[in-house]
Amino acid sequence: MPKVNEKFVCKLEDIIKNTTLRDDSLQNALNFVAFLRKHNIIGKGTHGQVKIDNVEYQWSDPVDNDVINPVDKYTVMGAWVEIFCKTTSICFLSLDPNKDTAPWTFWPVGEYDVDYDNIPICEQTKIIAQQNAKICTLCDDKCTAAKPKAIFGETFDKVCIFHMEFIDPIAETLECIQSLMLMKNELICR
Repeated sequence: MPKVNEKFVCKLEDIIKNTTLRDDSLQNALNFVAFLRKHNIIGKGTHGQVKIDNVEYQWSDPVDNDVINPVDKYTVMGAWVEIFCKTTSICFLSLDPNKDTAPWTFWPVGEYDVDYDNIPICEQTKIIAQQNAKICTLCDDKCTAAKPKAIFGETFDKVCIFHMEFIDPIAETLECIQSLMLMKNELICR
């Protein structure tokens, strides 16, 4: 194990495999990361924090000649991950297998208030995205982050800085998330 102030380097898949996520939650999280890798969406800069044996470490996905820390001997107790495509932050993942109601959560980054030219998004994806609008419920009237926002044409009041939140997504919802990530990838690569 690295020292507490050192960076912990391993593949995101290894972190997920060594959590206590099980069954569909585990498989869906792994499928999502496999999708991101297949489409070259996970880029340099993907990083976060990982909690192993009650110690928090800074974590990063390996690049170039990084030495990889073996994680298979440990139980990952949680992780917070920011995923980059090229040099742009496109989403966050939270892995908290101790939460029964939200063992893993996904938040896309950016605006989703218009239909993007030449990037087809199916109606089902738009509907699922709208159903997962992140309505701010904890903020008081002083909150400046919660604002009216449109998600693919439907306007919501008091939308959090993360416009959408997908909690323990099922396979159908993952298809929506994957479409959103392909859309972001297309915009970034233009």
